[in-house]
Amino acid sequence: MRRFEKAFFSRNLNRDMGFICYGHGGKPVIAIPTQNGHLRQWEEFGMPEILSGYINSGKIQLFLADALDEENISSNAPLEQRAWNLENYSRYLADELAPAVLDINAADSRYRAGGVLVSGFSAGAFHAANVFFRNPNVFDAVIALSGVYSTRLFFGGWLNDVLYYNSPTAYLQNQDAWHLQKYRQSKMAFCCGQGAWEDEMLREIAELKAVLDAKGVGATVDVWGRDVNHDWPWWKKQMPYFLDKFLQ
Repeated sequence: MRRFEKAFFSRNLNRDMGFICYGHGGKPVIAIPTQNGHLRQWEEFGMPEILSGYINSGKIQLFLADALDEENISSNAPLEQRAWNLENYSRYLADELAPAVLDINAADSRYRAGGVLVSGFSAGAFHAANVFFRNPNVFDAVIALSGVYSTRLFFGGWLNDVLYYNSPTAYLQNQDAWHLQKYRQSKMAFCCGQGAWEDEMLREIAELKAVLDAKGVGATVDVWGRDVNHDWPWWKKQMPYFLDKFLQ
């Protein structure tokens, strides 16, 4: 597989941020690591190999993102600073990384994609869902596996104005008509299992479904069996399963 690494200075994060690209064209896919994971995590767990059929055939072009969870959702810093760090990371994904991905993908595919598919597992699913719901003009598809869709797991009951706009099940309840219509035109898959370490994810996926249903927004919300744990072996099965549906 074609692979290269690139970095650029992020004005939102005030540092260089790297990413890794796999493939020569197709649907651009940004992949976000699990909690406290970093740039090479998806490689370390063999995800490019799992998705190699899609990559080599030109169905997708995979971009592995870095994360800064230790400064936002996992940090011990004051809550207000953590909220701003999360906001700046969300802005980086939508305002800086996604345009860079689209430029590379357009040069390789020789046409500009209408939007980016964003994906992640566990905390990566939280980030993926958040940037998708906030920026449906940039992201037109999301695959979020074993995620939470509020900030309660990371911030408890604390919520200020900045954090509110990074907590999907909070702001979706008051979302405007333009965003809701964009969601209806997008592809969305949210999934978790009923096995080990998925209890909080089951509660949160049910809450997300209730909010989307109340707004008339259709999405694939899938709950797998009691043997399906919060772990990589299952995400390696689920990711191709939903990609197949999206790429039909």
